[in-house]
Amino acid sequence: MMDVESIEKILVQCAKSGCDISYSEALQALGMQFTRPRMRQLCRMLCEVEARAKANGEPELAVLLVRGSDRLPGDGWWAGRTKFPGEWTGEEAEKYVRRLQRKAFKYWRSHTQQGTLAQNDIGAVRVRDHKPRARTTERVFDIAGRNATAASNPEGRVG
Repeated sequence: MMDVESIEKILVQCAKSGCDISYSEALQALGMQFTRPRMRQLCRMLCEVEARAKANGEPELAVLLVRGSDRLPGDGWWAGRTKFPGEWTGEEAEKYVRRLQRKAFKYWRSHTQQGTLAQNDIGAVRVRDHKPRARTTERVFDIAGRNATAASNPEGRVG
């Protein structure tokens, strides 16, 4: 099921883990296959996720939801930017996004989120640790935030 709370939990877990997540990966974590209508629905719900973060004095989370092709947020995210006058792709865009992502990583690593999902609401998600110009590591998390890779695969391989 796609709801604001589940999307928020996925993004918070990514922030705590220091990684971004693609639209496809996020939908998979919600138990859905990628389709354009579902992706648009996910993007519409990000407005509520962002409003909640702003109301709580938290850094934005939508910057963690990225295209699989270039690991940058989609056009809808960029359209609302007034502090970045440049192109929405390329090295400058990447630097800007990584700076905002680091803010989210730092904040969520030092804060804990209250509440948990019920056991029957758990779905798995693969997330990539993004380290520019370094090896990319893939891990699997369940929607409640436990590292499922370690539990299901002691060697940490995702396949």
